[in-house]
Amino acid sequence: MLIIILGFYVMIGLVIGLAFVCRGVNRVDPAAADSPFIFRVVILPGCVGLWPVVLWKWKNTTGGSA
Repeated sequence: MLIIILGFYVMIGLVIGLAFVCRGVNRVDPAAADSPFIFRVVILPGCVGLWPVVLWKWKNTTGGSA
């Protein structure tokens, strides 16, 4: 049961992490708008693992449109 819950957590994190790396990072940190592709690859694992925090920060930064 724990493995299934962990799998769902990672799947949700991967979806949110990819969306954040592609679109959200520019809104949360405008300095990251011109960042290289490798920067986005490096932050992706952290976004996947910390997706509740990333989603909360993204939602509060953009005025609720995540």
